Amino acid sequence: METLHGDRQQVADDLRAAQMDLDDRSADLEQASKALEDKKARQSSIKADLEASVSAQQDLLDGANSELRAAIAAEQERQAQAAAAKAAADAAARARAQEQAAARTTTTAARTAGAPARPGRAPAPAKPATPAPAPAPSLPVAPVGSGAGAAIAAAQSVMGTPYRWAGASPSTGFDCSGLTMWAWARGGRSLPHSSSAQYAATQRISLDQLQPGDLVFFNNPISHVGLYIGGGQMIHSPHTGDVVKISPITRMGKLVRAGRVA
Repeated sequence: METLHGDRQQVADDLRAAQMDLDDRSADLEQASKALEDKKARQSSIKADLEASVSAQQDLLDGANSELRAAIAAEQERQAQAAAAKAAADAAARARAQEQAAARTTTTAARTAGAPARPGRAPAPAKPATPAPAPAPSLPVAPVGSGAGAAIAAAQSVMGTPYRWAGASPSTGFDCSGLTMWAWARGGRSLPHSSSAQYAATQRISLDQLQPGDLVFFNNPISHVGLYIGGGQMIHSPHTGDVVKISPITRMGKLVRAGRVA
């Protein structure tokens, strides 16, 4: 009996020891599981911080790229405006030089016609001139009007004036034909207040005969007009919301006609 009692006691002791070992292992496992969960939570937090940082850096990069594109566009616009202003100034200078040359020619011809003949031997008869070859046929071209330089200068003086439908003065604003009518009035020529009527009132020229002071007409039927200043540029009042400015003649729809103010 004592032997059986001792065996039972040993089994009980072994069971208690096994239970204690199991409890210890369960506690270790629970602690390890908690540590793992904490580590996963820290990793999730780090991942969220990294994603937020990447997003913020991308936003900064997008903003910098947008500012850079805007700066490049502004610089290109500034250079285009500077080039157009230079072309306009050169065109106005050429027109003034043409006017001065025409005035000198007229004055010289008038003086020559009014001068009395000097006494002396009669001039030798002129030799018959060798006939020049006939030029290739082309469209007739009238000289640029004496007021072309003044018209261009007048249009330049109101650059930045807002567009206004039916407007024809710096105080009220300009529409396209109001601007060309007002500018050419400063050049000593009268034009109607309508792009199609101005086309009808000017002399037909081809586009390759354009000179500063000529008018360029757009669309079919004609619905827009600008004042050509040379170098492929014009001064015009484009549309509502815009202002009097210099633009290439290729930017306003289809260029179909050109006319010279006579």
